[in-house]
Amino acid sequence: MAEPPSGEEQDSLDRIVVALVQHDVDFIAIGGWAVQAQQYDLGRVTYDIDVTPERSRENLQRLSEALDDLGAEVRYGDQRLPFAHDGESLARAAVWNLSCRHGDFDICLEPTGIQGGYDELSRTAHTVAIEVGDEAVPVRCADLADIVRSKQTADRFKDREDLAVLVPQLQDNHPHLRGRKDPVSATEHDTPQLQDNDWGIDQVLYETEHDVRRLRDDEARRWGYDGGLGL
Repeated sequence: MAEPPSGEEQDSLDRIVVALVQHDVDFIAIGGWAVQAQQYDLGRVTYDIDVTPERSRENLQRLSEALDDLGAEVRYGDQRLPFAHDGESLARAAVWNLSCRHGDFDICLEPTGIQGGYDELSRTAHTVAIEVGDEAVPVRCADLADIVRSKQTADRFKDREDLAVLVPQLQDNHPHLRGRKDPVSATEHDTPQLQDNDWGIDQVLYETEHDVRRLRDDEARRWGYDGGLGL
């Protein structure tokens, strides 16, 4: 079993988002790192950072420049592969699984369960101050309700474990949600599909493809690709 990251290693992870801020990249942190940055309890250690950038060509070009400074490489299983990129090429993939000298991180242009991507996350995102050395760096993080909704949609084993920890915290912050199996369906993110069933998943798709999707995602994780969420 891997040892939890030390304080120094956690600070190193923080430097990934700091590099993006320094390059004026417009992004929102998602996943486990964002949960902890907002002082929620994830119930486990997270070893990477996941971000969703704004998709304009100018912003993705700034992201490309930040990746150059970080020395980012493609993460494929245990391999680290160099890659050439610019704003145009970064826009061609929904997810980039990357690694750099500070640790692992994923660029998710299309987070699972968030159809509107960055624009949708931006409506409810929160800005938190990350302490790095003597500097406080503002980082925008996805709202917990969006993180919960994304995990409900991904429905991986670790997502179900995380939901057992995160849903009660979401309900504590929104008392009108207490007792509901799907707290997100009562938020401003309502859609008819989310109201169709307890967990906000299209029931026919769930029943016919759920097992196949799980097997596909498990196989993908064996090769270092985490299905587009990295949470």
